[in-house]
Amino acid sequence: MVDVLADERFRGQRLTPAFAAILENMSPESLEFHHAESHASTYRQCTYTVVVNGQRYRFVDDWDTTLEDKPDDWCEQARAEVATSIRTATAQCTDLHRGAYWGSDLVPLPATDRPPAAKPSAD
Repeated sequence: MVDVLADERFRGQRLTPAFAAILENMSPESLEFHHAESHASTYRQCTYTVVVNGQRYRFVDDWDTTLEDKPDDWCEQARAEVATSIRTATAQCTDLHRGAYWGSDLVPLPATDRPPAAKPSAD
């Protein structure tokens, strides 16, 4: 893990493909109840730069903060926990997108976000 790219706080719950599928399958009454109950929910989202085999990726992790907030430097404090989450979600980095459905995906950063490659010598 290289850098903390973002440390954000949001209302509601993070919308992952798995959570979206749950919402899509709720009855109208259940969905209405869910919206009413989750209105006061909050979560903390940390975005990191991760390097795997020389390639840079973005990884997002989140924590429910509805009942208990996290310290201001939480994203820094959580680095070891997040590294463990990444190894688990990616099967020890053998399948970088294995956890994408649940919101645990390593998203490649564009090449423009990397330092320029050294130019070959004219000798």
